[in-house]
Amino acid sequence: MIEGGHLSGRLGGGYDSPYVLPRTWSRNGQIVRKELPANESACRTESTRVFAATRSHLKEKGWLSRYVQHVSR
Repeated sequence: MIEGGHLSGRLGGGYDSPYVLPRTWSRNGQIVRKELPANESACRTESTRVFAATRSHLKEKGWLSRYVQHVSR
């Protein structure tokens, strides 16, 4: 079994809190980490790109049937 890490969480951690997606990128040579609201179109676009690349990689390696993805922490 291959397990993908949690893709999202809740802002503030409570069950009534909105979903956020942690994102990391480089800006001016510095690593930036920010939790973005999951309902933003940029998050949906980026998530779709990441899911497609992950699926393609797993399929290429023959691991797709062994993979499970955690969604929320």
